[in-house]
Amino acid sequence: SLASAEIDWGISDFGRRFQADKHHGYTGRDYLTLAAQLPVVQRHLQTPSSVDQLPPGSPEKTCYDAFFGDDPIRLEREQDGRLNVIDGRHRLYACLQLGIDPPVSLITIKRAT
Repeated sequence: SLASAEIDWGISDFGRRFQADKHHGYTGRDYLTLAAQLPVVQRHLQTPSSVDQLPPGSPEKTCYDAFFGDDPIRLEREQDGRLNVIDGRHRLYACLQLGIDPPVSLITIKRAT
C-alpha cells in the first residue's frame, strides 16, 4: 500500500502548497474531487466495455483519462526504499488524502555502482 510508503514529494512543504496553489488549472480541492471518482472508475474497469460508455466530460471520464491515460502517476524506488514522485504528485497526494491506492507506474532506474 502506498499509504505506508515513504514518499519524497520533491518539495518540503508540498502538503501546504497542494491546498493553496493551482496546478494545471486545478486546485487541491479539484484534485480531491477527481481522485474521489477513482473507485467508481475502477469498478467500471472490471467490465472494460462499460468504460467506453462513460459520457465525455463526465467526472468519471475525466478521472479515467487522468489516471489511465497517457500520463500515469510515475514513481521511482530509491536505493533506500523511498519512493520519488516523477510525475503525478498532485493526483497521488489527493488519493492518499482520501485513502485510495491509485494505479501507478513504478520505474526502476539502475544506478552506477
